[in-house]
Amino acid sequence: LHVDSRRLKKLYEIYGDDYVVYTKDTEDEKVELRLPSEFKSLLKVPKGKINPVYRKALKYAEDRGITKEDIIRYNIGYCDGGIYNNRIIIPSYDSDNRLNYFIARSVYDEEKFKYKNPPVSKNVTIFENQINWNEPITLVEGVFDAMAVKRNSIPILGKFIPKKLNDAIFKNGVSSINILLDEDAQQQALHYTMQYTHQGIQTKNIKPTDKDASDMGFTEVNNKLKESEKTGFGDIISQKLKGL
Repeated sequence: LHVDSRRLKKLYEIYGDDYVVYTKDTEDEKVELRLPSEFKSLLKVPKGKINPVYRKALKYAEDRGITKEDIIRYNIGYCDGGIYNNRIIIPSYDSDNRLNYFIARSVYDEEKFKYKNPPVSKNVTIFENQINWNEPITLVEGVFDAMAVKRNSIPILGKFIPKKLNDAIFKNGVSSINILLDEDAQQQALHYTMQYTHQGIQTKNIKPTDKDASDMGFTEVNNKLKESEKTGFGDIISQKLKGL
């Protein structure tokens, strides 16, 4: 990740070297992301008196349908101190298993700022090391949606597909894409459906319901993916007209 020297200094002042490592080669300065130094795996039960943050984070994970296998697969943990205190941490790794982002979600619903993510660009492919580009991929909004789908699912962390992910889709010759975004992101979903269809990629824009993928859970969301048919140009125009 490349940033200018002034921003590097500001990041260092705020986050310290527990969170980012600075290297300089030629004229470029890079930021290499690290997990917070307070990060602890949810797999490890604290010794002695039960840590209340661990207990709350584990309960939060269970309520979101996250299994022990998911914790291992995604290296899910939590922080009980530092700037990410009281947050469950979901790391993301690139194709070389290097950390490229992490989600820090408060385990307390009353927290005003539910997400406090690292000060780096979101222009990455989340969970890239979990993706088989030779199989259909499913694009969803958040990490918990992706974990509900489980199979080859990539969260875009919002409504817009990051450029690096979009480039990777074409570079790797992806032949089939499912787009599963919420109701308020349908304008963007239709745009991407048209773009990929025009490029010869079989694309399904999955019609949203009153529940997102993480609320539906693995069985329901995957049944919905199987039942949905390829979205054609006629379907795109029809859905666009309905949105007017």
